[in-house]
Amino acid sequence: MRWIVGACLAVVALSGCGGSDDRPDLAASSTTLDEPVAVEATQTTADDSLPTSTAPTSTRVTPRQSRTISMRADEIEAALVNWDVRLDRCVGPSGNGDDAGASCIRAAWDQLFDQMDVAQYYLLQLVRPLRRGACHDSLASALDAVYGFLSGATPTEVVWLDEQQHPPSTFDLESIVDVVRPVPARMRDAAATTCSS
Repeated sequence: MRWIVGACLAVVALSGCGGSDDRPDLAASSTTLDEPVAVEATQTTADDSLPTSTAPTSTRVTPRQSRTISMRADEIEAALVNWDVRLDRCVGPSGNGDDAGASCIRAAWDQLFDQMDVAQYYLLQLVRPLRRGACHDSLASALDAVYGFLSGATPTEVVWLDEQQHPPSTFDLESIVDVVRPVPARMRDAAATTCSS
């Protein structure tokens, strides 16, 4: 093993990596930082219900986008109801119905996490093109709650079992879920009042 390290050091020493330019005939390549780059715009098909502009254009949404906000709120609410139903099935009336690895709760948690990740994507698509104002702020508040859920939930996605091989308690999981419970109502309120044209 020592001879491999020694051989590697010898190759590095003999290769002349001292920073001097022994080959003046090779010109240094120019950097691309100072040169303008031509960007070719491509047209992609996108969901018509989502704003496509990156620059803030309006303080309100179109009626179609308002319906999309309500639809996304329904999806988030359905995900939360699904979580509650699946958690009740896993835990059971005694509260001790799951196995040691909490595979039933883990599956329900993974599904809720994935659904909130999708919700975050759609909320970002709705918030980005809006200028600052009541509509932007109310949707940004909903987005912040979903982001808060994902921030609290990510450690459980990375490491489900702790050092003693115990899953997170349902109390801990429910406290993370409670962060996102008001989101559907906030979104519906935004669609009906602050964001309507």
